[in-house]
Amino acid sequence: MKSGSTKNATFDYRATYLTYCIMAITKNPLSRILIVCISLPFFFMPISCSDKGTMLRTGQTAPAFALNDINGKTIRVPEDVKGRTVAVRFWASWCKSCAAEMPELEKVYQNYSGKGLVILAVNIGQGKGDVEKFAKEHNLSYPLLSDPGQEVTKRYGVNSIPITFILDGKGVIRQKILGEINGQTFEEIVLQCMKEHKS
Repeated sequence: MKSGSTKNATFDYRATYLTYCIMAITKNPLSRILIVCISLPFFFMPISCSDKGTMLRTGQTAPAFALNDINGKTIRVPEDVKGRTVAVRFWASWCKSCAAEMPELEKVYQNYSGKGLVILAVNIGQGKGDVEKFAKEHNLSYPLLSDPGQEVTKRYGVNSIPITFILDGKGVIRQKILGEINGQTFEEIVLQCMKEHKS
C-alpha cells in the first residue's frame, strides 16, 4: 500500500523573522554573519517541539480530544465518531502541500461520508479567520478544527505537516500517512480500513 512522501522541510518562520529583526538593527557585517550562523539550525525546527511529543504508531489507541470547528461546534474523539473510519489530519494554511492535498480529500469525503468516513482536519496554531478563509477558498465541507494552543498536535507527536492518522471504528490507529498524498491513494487506504473494520 502506497503512502505519501514529505516534499517540504518544515520551516520555522518565527526564527526567520527574529533573525531579520536583529540583523536590521545590527550594522557590523561580522556580527550579521555570526547571527546567521547561530540562527540557521532553528530554521528547520519542527513546528511543535515537545519533550512529551512522541510520534504515535499504528496499533496504538489514538489520544482523545475535543476541539471546535469553524462554526463553534465541539467535536469529541472518540465519542462522536465511534464505529466510523476517521482520518485525523494536521495542517496549516501556509503549508503548500496541505493546500494541494485537501481538495483531493474533499472528493473522497463526498463519496464516502455517507458510508462511514469522517475527516477531521486539525489546524495548527492559526486563528479562526485564517481557517475560515482557507475553507472557503478550497470549498471544503469536512470539519476543520482549531488547535490554537497546539495541545492536540503535541499529544499526537506531530512535528511536520501534512500528516494524517487513519483510525478504525474503535479508535485504533490503522494507518499513518506522512506528507502529501493524492486522492486516489487516500481512497485506497480508506477503503481498505473500512473493509477490515467490517470483517
